[in-house]
Amino acid sequence: MKIKLKSIFPHASISTIAVNNMKETDYHSYDLILTTIPLEEEYKDVPVIFIKEWLDENEIARIEEIIMMRAKENQITTTIRDIWDLFHEDLFYVDGIRDYKKMLVHMGDDAIKKGYANDHFTELVLERENRFATIYKNGVAGPHPMVFEAKKDSISVAVFEKPFFWENREVRVIFLINLRKGNLYLHKEISNILLLLIEKEHLLDTIAKCKTFKQFIEELKAAVL
Repeated sequence: MKIKLKSIFPHASISTIAVNNMKETDYHSYDLILTTIPLEEEYKDVPVIFIKEWLDENEIARIEEIIMMRAKENQITTTIRDIWDLFHEDLFYVDGIRDYKKMLVHMGDDAIKKGYANDHFTELVLERENRFATIYKNGVAGPHPMVFEAKKDSISVAVFEKPFFWENREVRVIFLINLRKGNLYLHKEISNILLLLIEKEHLLDTIAKCKTFKQFIEELKAAVL
């Protein structure tokens, strides 16, 4: 497993630790803990990811996704104009369909209909979700297609004041990401915003209760700026 991880993350320092040695380990010196068995203790400030013993393509994609979300970069480096231009009032939904996949289809098809996305956008989003569901901690979801090829950069947003569950995962806010090829820096900054919502539950509560697009943007700007 270490050899496999080293091939994926060649610049990372990777250590293997037996579970009975965890108590004697200075885990604060690590950025991430991957484990194949449940751990009895919580490791504050260090994210713990439960993984399979066999790292197939889906598992590798899941690890990469979570690492990207947990990147230690808290500053929004993209110009504010670039970020806020991604949000559009006609792609904002309040208390929509309480079924995750059906809501993604509705949001994706709407983005296509309104000229933001290519015709197979919804299909690519569902393909990505079938490989690894992008519903993160505290009900924040950041679905996106397998490849970026938007007609117009956009983020569709759905908020649910009362959360619902899909495959035992809570859903409160959905950010459906639709970018053009080559805009990976924007995806990185969007990930920072999602991470902010994941880590600050009081902010997530406020966002989930927004009734209008104007209120949503104002609350999100106040949190980021």
